Amino acid sequence: KLFLVFDIHAKNESDSVKNKIEQEAETGENEIKDNIDGDVDLKTGDVDQSVAVETAAGANFADMGGYGNGERSLSLVNSSNGRDSDNIIDVELADVTVAVQENKARVYTKIDQEGETGENEVKDNIGGVDVETGYVDQSALIGAYLGMNALAVEECCDTSAELTNEMNGRDSENLIGITLADVMDLFQDNVQMIGNKADQEGETGENKVADNLSDDMKTGDVDASVEVFTQAGSNVIGENAGFDWWYFDFDGVSYSLMLLLTEMLL
Repeated sequence: KLFLVFDIHAKNESDSVKNKIEQEAETGENEIKDNIDGDVDLKTGDVDQSVAVETAAGANFADMGGYGNGERSLSLVNSSNGRDSDNIIDVELADVTVAVQENKARVYTKIDQEGETGENEVKDNIGGVDVETGYVDQSALIGAYLGMNALAVEECCDTSAELTNEMNGRDSENLIGITLADVMDLFQDNVQMIGNKADQEGETGENKVADNLSDDMKTGDVDASVEVFTQAGSNVIGENAGFDWWYFDFDGVSYSLMLLLTEMLL
């Protein structure tokens, strides 16, 4: 008997990632009062806040195709056995492929942004007063790319068998038995827990202008935006199985996850 186990393949990715980013920017809080010479011109600066957090975890790829190298042949012969003999050939040939891919990831991202401009106090000035408060611009990007399993598996080679009973003695018993099996046990599992929290607070104005000969005040705008993108839990099995590698863009420079993983393995 012959029993062949071809491949046992197991991959388990377990990742836990926690990102926390806090930004606080403030401009203004100027106090101008009791000026008697000329006009007062006060301009408060702008607040720009930008955060991008992208997390990639748990990518399994296995190429298990192409084994066997073409055809495989067997030749089983019962020959020249004596009289009244019992001759038995029993062959069991199995190609067994076992593949396990598991991804478990827990990702929590928290972003706090606080921007403030203004809170100027201008009063009791002799002359014209011009107060302009800047703007507050806040943006946050949260991206998570988790749990990609790809398993490329091809069937094994073709098997041919030649069975021969010849030139055996009288009253002998000659038996040939053959069992061929191609077994694949494939398992893929993805479990992801993702939590995203983005708090943005933008404030402009709160200027106090009083008791001036003349005054002009302009308050800036507040612009806040949040973008959340999640790609998780993909399992692919087939002869040409694969997945699109993730790409990141930080400050105009693009990075490929395939390139990053290759550099880590070198």
